[in-house]
Amino acid sequence: MACTQIPDLPLDLFGRDQVQKWIEQHVPLCGSIELDLRCNLRCLHCYRDGEWPSGIMDTDELKRVLDQVAEAGTIWMLFTGGEIFLRRDFFEIYEHARSLGLIVTLFTNATMVTETIADRLSEQVPYSIEVSLYGYSRETYEKVTGIEGSRDTCYRGVERLLERGLPVSLKTIVMRTNQHEVEDMARYAQSHGVPFKYSTMINPNFDGSLTPCNVRLNPEEAVAVDFALESRLEEYREYFELRKDMTSSRVFSCGAGSRTFHIDPYGNMKMCILLRDPEYSLRSMSFQQIWNEMFPPVYTQMRSDDHQCNSCNFFSLCDKCAAWSQMEKGDVAARVEYTCEAGHRRAAKLGFYDGPLDQSTRGLEPTNEVLLPIVNSGGCCS
Repeated sequence: MACTQIPDLPLDLFGRDQVQKWIEQHVPLCGSIELDLRCNLRCLHCYRDGEWPSGIMDTDELKRVLDQVAEAGTIWMLFTGGEIFLRRDFFEIYEHARSLGLIVTLFTNATMVTETIADRLSEQVPYSIEVSLYGYSRETYEKVTGIEGSRDTCYRGVERLLERGLPVSLKTIVMRTNQHEVEDMARYAQSHGVPFKYSTMINPNFDGSLTPCNVRLNPEEAVAVDFALESRLEEYREYFELRKDMTSSRVFSCGAGSRTFHIDPYGNMKMCILLRDPEYSLRSMSFQQIWNEMFPPVYTQMRSDDHQCNSCNFFSLCDKCAAWSQMEKGDVAARVEYTCEAGHRRAAKLGFYDGPLDQSTRGLEPTNEVLLPIVNSGGCCS
């Protein structure tokens, strides 16, 4: 299904034929910028290591980067963090992006949304404001965030945005700490007439620590949550029906580096926010040089001929991506046992697989054991 790090994009705004032409022309359609690594919350599942080195891009640097991004043909731009509203120059950067014609989505935890910030946003409305909720009750929310009072400031921020008719959508990461409140959050969103989505995707920390995975659901639990809502079951069914006969040997099958890019607060450009290596500095190279010369040799990589994933037609259900493999295994091509089992369990729920399912991942240590069979369309082969 869709990557949680990419905002919902209005592809029909320009027509899918036009979008396809841009893809064929290698246009960098969608980008994201982390305005800051700092955050006012300390979430259990965060893949950040809590270190925020100095030296982030200043206002003028960021504006120059956005100039290059727009000149290259980018249409959709995501502003994310950290928490974006920690930057005092946020609106100067945001309004510059809007003046360049970029369609901007904001990711925020909404805890810093004051009346003033909500008013400013209503003057130049973003395409979407995606707000992360971490629970519905105060107890659960603050158990996740580690900050007393954060639940109330978040929900007040959401209310301020909604009062002004701003395009808000709500989302959550489902983990052991808050899984019992997913339906409460969904009902809250429904009561305000706004979209709600959730994901069970939790990765190791960028520093290699497995701490975030302590609150990650196991594959069986994650898939049960995936299909808890009838609408989600149908979404998965429709999604997989179009892809059930597809296999791929590509390491990158998601568009990272060929359609999307990411820029961190220090001016380092990467193929996506979760893929931390390789990275190239916009302080010493141009956007076009990185996009046209540095990215292609990376995103065209193929897995070895004997790789287990090559013959599997469930890759659209497993959520595995090169970045997840890099974070969990230190190798962009590695098979991740957790996502592999989750993919097979989703396929079983949809009626496309009836093989073994209870070979759950035993920890996160690298292993040569084949936990699940290699799958071909219509069945398995050992």
